[in-house]
Amino acid sequence: VMTMGERHASADIAAGIFKAGVKRCGDEKISIEKCAELIAAEYKRDRRILNGFHHPQHIRDPRVKRLFELSQEYKVTGEHQKLAKAMETATGKVYGRVLYLNAPGAFAAIGCDMGLTPEQLKGLIVLSRMVSLAAHSIEEMEREKGWRASGKSGIVQPLDLSLQLPEYYDGPPDRLL
Repeated sequence: VMTMGERHASADIAAGIFKAGVKRCGDEKISIEKCAELIAAEYKRDRRILNGFHHPQHIRDPRVKRLFELSQEYKVTGEHQKLAKAMETATGKVYGRVLYLNAPGAFAAIGCDMGLTPEQLKGLIVLSRMVSLAAHSIEEMEREKGWRASGKSGIVQPLDLSLQLPEYYDGPPDRLL
């Protein structure tokens, strides 16, 4: 949790980008797609981190699809999500490769469409990480002999990304909220 900042769990920073972008569309009377290209080009030109995009372990962060499915299901979609998706497309043109949204980026866009501020989103992402940390600790105590990277465990913590696909997940199934 203490590592959350500019490069880790930076939903608050991505939210600021999306909020400023949606405002810019209105102020400059430009389309979301044009704004997305301008933002991507400015970030590339200035060599700034485009928070909310790319994940060091995944080409496409698998959590993004599920977050957007839930957003659709609960009818929480709007301009911020449209901008985030347009920016993903724009990165392909500007960077020469697509920088896919990551979970904090999707979380930020959804949260902005819900009317949350960047500061509130930072609080929520910290809170959610605390819940997942507690769940992970319980899982380790109940299911494992020790740390998974131990040579004596049944599976070594997979660094090979092919082992992190959904079909390898063996935890509890989705539950009703």
